[in-house]
Amino acid sequence: MKTHPSAGEYCTSFRASSRPTMAPFTPMLGAFTQVARFYEPSPAFNTDKTVFAIQSADDHTDPALPEMVKLGLLKAVPVDEVDDTIALRPIPHSYKQLMIHHYAVHHEIFYFLTGKAAGFQKANGSDTSISVSPIHHKDTTPLVLKTDHVKFAFGPPQWCGGTARITKVDLYTIPATEGGVITSNVTATAVPVGLPSWLFNPAVEKALNPPPSKTYKARGSFEKTSNGWTLQGGVQIVGLGNGPLGSGF
Repeated sequence: MKTHPSAGEYCTSFRASSRPTMAPFTPMLGAFTQVARFYEPSPAFNTDKTVFAIQSADDHTDPALPEMVKLGLLKAVPVDEVDDTIALRPIPHSYKQLMIHHYAVHHEIFYFLTGKAAGFQKANGSDTSISVSPIHHKDTTPLVLKTDHVKFAFGPPQWCGGTARITKVDLYTIPATEGGVITSNVTATAVPVGLPSWLFNPAVEKALNPPPSKTYKARGSFEKTSNGWTLQGGVQIVGLGNGPLGSGF
């Protein structure tokens, strides 16, 4: 088992907090309420990079994102957004409706991955059209100057890399015979190899699901044949992650 070739990537997802990118239509108090979003022109738009996360500029509850900026893994671009909440309310004794606007400006940070963050899986992103307009309009609907595009990722970003290597065999079970086949189950210790140091940064590690571990438990099943004991079905690494190779090798 210890001579089995190294394989099985460690995979993890990021749980960094992010504002929703799309505003829903919401019925409210018998009126139909729509929230439209407009953005101030910004270099964050029309880029081939996928948005990793969006966070309020005033939100300091998630230290992972600014820490990843310090490490050079993310680029932070400030973006101003205005939510135009439009409520259609019926006018008594009339077939007409009253349109009420309420504007709220949000100062946000768009986070993009840099080339230094190797190992991130290609994002399953959506190229989304957004309305770009200066946000000095307060009493009238913002004038849409143009439509830009931003690629938003679906689901939390995922990172995969490194390998798992068996370092010590911990336990063999007593051989048992079933259906004429003699088997023994083995538990071993595996360590991750080739993981970048930033994964173990305390601020970043708290945003990982699962976070990396120094060691993992490995399990395998052996069958006794005429050629000796042979490994059946590969080695399963417990808790390595949920990536394409994360369940074992």
